[in-house]
Amino acid sequence: MPTRRNASNRLREIHVWFLFHKNESLPIRSIQKGSALRSVLFRNSFTGSLPIFDMQSNKTSGGKTVVFFDLEATGLETWRCEIIQLAAICGERTFNVYMMPEIAIDRGAAEVTGFSVRDGALLLQGTAVPTVTLTEALTSFLDFLQSLEQPVLLVAHGARRFDKPVLDRALLKCSLTRQFQQLGSRYLDTFLLSKALYPRIRSYSQVNLVRHFLGKIYNAHNALEDVRALQELYSCWDPSEGTLNRCTL
Repeated sequence: MPTRRNASNRLREIHVWFLFHKNESLPIRSIQKGSALRSVLFRNSFTGSLPIFDMQSNKTSGGKTVVFFDLEATGLETWRCEIIQLAAICGERTFNVYMMPEIAIDRGAAEVTGFSVRDGALLLQGTAVPTVTLTEALTSFLDFLQSLEQPVLLVAHGARRFDKPVLDRALLKCSLTRQFQQLGSRYLDTFLLSKALYPRIRSYSQVNLVRHFLGKIYNAHNALEDVRALQELYSCWDPSEGTLNRCTL
């Protein structure tokens, strides 16, 4: 079985790993990609408590596997923006991938996220990050979802307004809508859920909710940090199955 060290010495390949168990990796795909080796990893990196669903299976009381996901994009216009980072977490398993956009990153988005493009490279806070194509990223994301027990509930903060339409449009662009639909996944919007559960909070931004319920700040607008924070935030809530259903898309 190839190790991370072996992979780092092999050029012209992208290795995508699923880490099904701690310290164990399973290579599932190698993609020829120019002369540089870029690795997209799914890592075991979260150890928080998730009391509202089963810790071992990360399931809701209705039997759905909960996956928290987030997108960073070139802007906020859902009909034209492009995904530049896609991250997800399910218990201790994480997914994170970057994509080179075909359109310019809006100034506002660049200021908020720290992403920029220079000399053909995608930079995050001034440091180049490895990128794959949109099709490669979404195919790997579907593989990640398929590795989990079905059905999957995809959870995002603001899913109805932003994450769902942007992801759906990207899947359509890459001719992957049918494969996604075959998973039977649904979306849960935690923005709607937080308003239903706590109608008197001043602000329902994820940053404010994390501060309110967890008493901390975090590196917001980095998709991987956002999903980690959202999973921890969700563990503080105790929604009924009926409330979940009302906020499910």
